[in-house]
Amino acid sequence: MVQAQVDLETPRGDDNIFDVVITSKTGKVVNLTGGTLKFTARAKSGSPSTVMTKTSAGGAGITFTDAINGYAALTLVPADTSALYAPVALVFDFEFTDALGKVTTVLPKGILYVLRDITHA
Repeated sequence: MVQAQVDLETPRGDDNIFDVVITSKTGKVVNLTGGTLKFTARAKSGSPSTVMTKTSAGGAGITFTDAINGYAALTLVPADTSALYAPVALVFDFEFTDALGKVTTVLPKGILYVLRDITHA
C-alpha cells in the first residue's frame, strides 16, 4: 500500500522530530545509503518562494536513522516556524539524490500544519 500523503503538525516555535520512511511512488522502500535527502515546504504548490528547506547533507535537519530501510528523521527547530503567522498549512515533499546523482521525488509528501500556541500568539 502506498501512502501518498502524510500530514504533519507542529506548534509554532517548537522543536519537533518527525520519523519518516522514504518510499518510491510505487511503495518500494528507498535505500538512502550514499544519497542525499531534501525536504522542501512552500505556502502552496508551484509557489516560487520556499518557506523551509532541510537536507541530509552536512546534517542540516535530516538524519538517516536506518538508511538501508529508508528511515530518516526530519528535525524542526524553533527558528523554522517562529516567524510564521500561525495557523498555517504548508505543502511539502522530499527529493532524493542517489549516489550516482539520479534525482527522484519520493514519498511521503503532504501538508505541514504549523499550529498557533499561547506563547507565540
